[in-house]
Amino acid sequence: MIEKFEEKVKQMFEKIQKSPMLKKMEEEEKAELLTRRHETAGRIKEAEKARDAEIPRLKADVARLEQRVKAAQKALNEAVDSFRLAKAGLMGAGHRFETEIAGLHAVLNETYDRRIDEGLAFFQDRLAHLREPGRISRVSGGARRNLIGMTKTVKEASNRQAVLSALTYCQDSLRRLEDMKLSPEFDLDAIDLLKKGIPSIDAFTEIESERPIGENLKPVYA
Repeated sequence: MIEKFEEKVKQMFEKIQKSPMLKKMEEEEKAELLTRRHETAGRIKEAEKARDAEIPRLKADVARLEQRVKAAQKALNEAVDSFRLAKAGLMGAGHRFETEIAGLHAVLNETYDRRIDEGLAFFQDRLAHLREPGRISRVSGGARRNLIGMTKTVKEASNRQAVLSALTYCQDSLRRLEDMKLSPEFDLDAIDLLKKGIPSIDAFTEIESERPIGENLKPVYA
C-alpha cells in the first residue's frame, strides 16, 4: 500500500517537473538572474574604470605632498638645530659677559675710596636715629563740638610725614653711595650734598577728623 502511494507521488512530481508553466518560471528566473549578473559585471567595470582614473591622480597628490612634508621637516630640523645653536651661543655669551662684568665690579669694589664707607655709616646712623621711638611728635589743636550732630572736630598736627620723607631719603642715599663704589672717580661734593639734603623732621602737617562726642581723644595719626 505504501509502495503504491510513493509510486503515485513520484509520478505526480515527474509530471509537475515536465509542466510547461514550471519550465517557463524556471527560465524567467534564470533570465532575471542573468540580467542582474550582467548589470553587476557592468558596475564592476565602471568602478574599475573610475578607480584606474582616480587612484593614480590621488597617488600623485600624495607623492607631491609627501615631498613637501619631507622638505618642510628638513627645514624644520635645520631651523631647530640653528635655534639650539643660537640659544647656546646666547647663553654662553651672557655667562661670559656677566662673569667679566662681575670680575670688573669686584676690582672697583676692592679699590673704592673708603670715605664712601664714612658716608654709609653716617646715613645708617641717621636711619637708626629716625627709627627711634619718639621721633614722631603730635600736637593737639583742640576740638570744636557740634551739639546738634553730637560730634566734635578734632585738630592735630604731626611730623609723621616729615619723618617718613627723611627715612625714604636716607634709604635712597645708601643705595646711591653703594653705586658710587662702582664709579671710577670719588666725588666728595656729591656725598656732602646728600648729607645736606636730608629733609627736616620739624615740618608739621595739620589734619582734622570728626568723632562722636564722648569718644576718648586719640591721636589722629595711627
